[in-house]
Amino acid sequence: MWALIADPGPETFARFDTVLQRLPRDAYATLLYGDELLHRGALWGITLDSIENVLETATRLNPGFASSWDHLAQVQIRLGKEAAAREAVDRLEVLASPASKTNPLPLDLIWRQGWQERFDPAAAEENRSILEQDATLLGVVARLVRYGDLPRAQLELGTALVDHADTDPGDPLWHSGMNAVGLARAGLGWPAASVAAFDSTAYATPAAALFSDQWKVVPAALGLEGFPSDEAAAGRLASVANDSLAVPLHRARAAWALALRASAGGAVDSFEHWRRSVTVLLGNESR
Repeated sequence: MWALIADPGPETFARFDTVLQRLPRDAYATLLYGDELLHRGALWGITLDSIENVLETATRLNPGFASSWDHLAQVQIRLGKEAAAREAVDRLEVLASPASKTNPLPLDLIWRQGWQERFDPAAAEENRSILEQDATLLGVVARLVRYGDLPRAQLELGTALVDHADTDPGDPLWHSGMNAVGLARAGLGWPAASVAAFDSTAYATPAAALFSDQWKVVPAALGLEGFPSDEAAAGRLASVANDSLAVPLHRARAAWALALRASAGGAVDSFEHWRRSVTVLLGNESR
């Protein structure tokens, strides 16, 4: 916990290094470090090879941790390591109990599909017809396969989910499919098409509207070409961030997006205002 409560980035990584120097055979601490690196390491220039080393250590220390093999499979699929990724997926399948086969997150099935999408496209295409018989499972795979850096596969799976789901505003599977399509289009370098996909679901819930507006502010603030810098979306985010009746996490997400935008524009006072809003809303006033 001491490492996890630090500010994300170098401070967190340094604390994990300290913990693992003291407890070099602690499999769970090693897994937590690998998880942190997998989700945020790239923002600080940490390579996938380095992340793979940490996760491989976690699997050696405790081969029974399914999460370690899950994370390792993601990384090795992204790195194009066919045999190693296959071993990780096989281990996940062995660790999956009969009960977990019906879990909303059947990790072995997700990464079996991910492995096939990268290394055996014919088998992947054949397996999609099986996935399409279970819309809920298809939705989970369509969302999570993106972690293997497989945008074309995510586009195919997301499109299949949209085609099989009810377009009623209350159907979460349709929205899940459209979000998968939007993320896939972004990964393929189609910014306008990705934003259009997110816009198509924005009417459904406050969370969907927030997500759509973030995509009209955050990518441009990060310097990604082709994404809009939308003043109207920024205004709506400010309204959410300042709305005392809104969900605190939604307010924090809106303020975070605005902080990025202010930083990119060199607006120091505005950046500090929104940064402070994020820390207060997340309960970290002391930072």
